[in-house]
Amino acid sequence: MELTTALDGLIAAELIFRRGVPPEATYLFKHALVRDAAYESQLKEKRRAIHARILKALEIDPDIGPEVRAVHAEAANLTDRAIDLWEAAGKAAIARPAFKEGISNLRRAISLIMPRLETDDTTILTRALGFQVQLGLASMAGNGFGSDQTKAAWIRALALADEVGETPLRFSILYGLMTTRYIRGDHMEAIRHGQALVDLAENSIETAHPVVANRSFAISLMFAGQVEQAQPYFDRALDLFNLDQHQGLAHLYGVDLGIGSHGYICLNLLIRGKTQRAERIFRDGERYAAACSDVASDCYLQLIGTIMNVVTGDRAKMERHAKCMFDLSEQYKLPFFESHAALSRAILRSESGDSAAIANFDSIDEATEATKALAFLPSWRIESGIHALALGLRAQAARLATKAQQMMDETGENMWRSNLHRLYASLARDEGNGEAAERHLNDALSVARQQGAKLWELRAAIDLAHIMQDQGRMDEAIAILTPVHASIADGDCLKDQATARKLLEEFAT
Repeated sequence: MELTTALDGLIAAELIFRRGVPPEATYLFKHALVRDAAYESQLKEKRRAIHARILKALEIDPDIGPEVRAVHAEAANLTDRAIDLWEAAGKAAIARPAFKEGISNLRRAISLIMPRLETDDTTILTRALGFQVQLGLASMAGNGFGSDQTKAAWIRALALADEVGETPLRFSILYGLMTTRYIRGDHMEAIRHGQALVDLAENSIETAHPVVANRSFAISLMFAGQVEQAQPYFDRALDLFNLDQHQGLAHLYGVDLGIGSHGYICLNLLIRGKTQRAERIFRDGERYAAACSDVASDCYLQLIGTIMNVVTGDRAKMERHAKCMFDLSEQYKLPFFESHAALSRAILRSESGDSAAIANFDSIDEATEATKALAFLPSWRIESGIHALALGLRAQAARLATKAQQMMDETGENMWRSNLHRLYASLARDEGNGEAAERHLNDALSVARQQGAKLWELRAAIDLAHIMQDQGRMDEAIAILTPVHASIADGDCLKDQATARKLLEEFAT
């Protein structure tokens, strides 16, 4: 009765209002300032005692989220319990997935444990390192693989690992650093971290480590244009993958290992002209994705599928993968994949004849570059340049080619270098400068041969053979086209090989 009278007085004073009918009613402050004033009027010790009582009541109900309990544990000055609850809240949010919320919760746990690091307690230091690694992995999806926040999280994790000394988490940290480096376009550093992962995995008892290490090193080599050198490491990662042992590890490596080990290898095989094997492995990856509930891993595979079909020219498949990537990344707020979905959709529009899509591509490209997610941007720029030229937008095509070259020169992302020379050759031909076009195509051939990129070599040879055909230089055209055509296995590079055969038949008549 006394409580009811007091509450009625507060209602009459218009400080609170009531919802429902007592005793089931709920009471709310009419304004946050009133609430804050009432809260601050309490002595700290009394406030802590109240929060402790609230926490005790909440702990009984398993349906109360850990983040709600964490707030009261922290306010009650029960720091150990608050740290446990913020960590649990972080894991729960990431599992939903709600990466931004998970990042916020983990940061709260880290902020509470940080003052204790001054004690030099190894147990506390190790726990703080664990939080930092979780934060790095969550940041890859929630903030973007190449974001400044993700880079800072991994650098901080490495510093903590150096303080701890020998720790199994060092592998995850090097993996995080390698991933961040290649996404940000720092490919030489990515190679260094990739090699360190391979060295570390040799003595690891974790069977997943060699899978991740070999895949990571292969990715770093591939982006640098060393596609032939990358292949044995991709193959080893694929051979070592075991579904029974390695499923459900996306939370440790940012990508499901079944999907990861079947992803980039397809792109590398495609560039090397092994298109049949690339398609088979990609289909295997899709089967793993169908059984996997990790959203970021699914987006990763959709990105690979999109880029593969940009390369093959299969518009229907490209549209399907791009739409799936767009829908997932938009729903779950995954910025890296959102950017690439938007870039691919702009390219699809330009391919359909929409000249306004080139300007749209430019704005998305600029925004993506600002996020430090530079991986693949040279390829997107080259592709957009090809469509701009086809639409008669020569100046825009030339600008995109220059931007692609500048980024490749700055980052070392050389896997697209041969295609860049082909775009420059097309621009030269559009100007009527056959000599410059031939020079660029010879450069395209040279780069492709050096990299072991048979698909790029075949396409450059076809382009060069066309120029020689126009000039009546049939013997030279045959000499350029025949060896690379013959070096590609039956059933591989079907469209390009059909074009090559047709040309060779024309040359023979």
